[in-house]
Amino acid sequence: MRAGSPRDRVDGYDLRVDLLPVVVVVALVVIVAWLLLVTLLWLNRPPLEYVLAALPLVPDVTRFVRSARSDPAMPGRSRLALGALLVYLRSPIDLLPDLLPGIGTVDDLILAGVVLRRVARRIGMPALRSHWPGSDADFDLLCQLARI
Repeated sequence: MRAGSPRDRVDGYDLRVDLLPVVVVVALVVIVAWLLLVTLLWLNRPPLEYVLAALPLVPDVTRFVRSARSDPAMPGRSRLALGALLVYLRSPIDLLPDLLPGIGTVDDLILAGVVLRRVARRIGMPALRSHWPGSDADFDLLCQLARI
């Protein structure tokens, strides 16, 4: 090993960093975090018949979340949760990429169900229903999906 110049040493410590171990550790942390999140989605998944029927509802869910979030009567924590959900729904980066046919939007629906279940407990179903842009049947399907 080659001795470093005096600029590479401070109080006897070598300041040079080997980037390969850092990159490997960061990659492993990202992979483990992704696996944990996918596992959480799997544990919160609704029955398959609800998911398949609800796939066309994703645009309505996005409009619904935007409308509910903009309601001034919405509590702050619920507004924050809906805002985070809206960012996730609009983001091109997902746990399961939307390009995967059939399952690409499933993570959006599962996460929407988890957040809407939490918000419904706080504000009640009538307040939540008042923001739904679609039909009553579609809202009932979303409630079944979210288990509320």
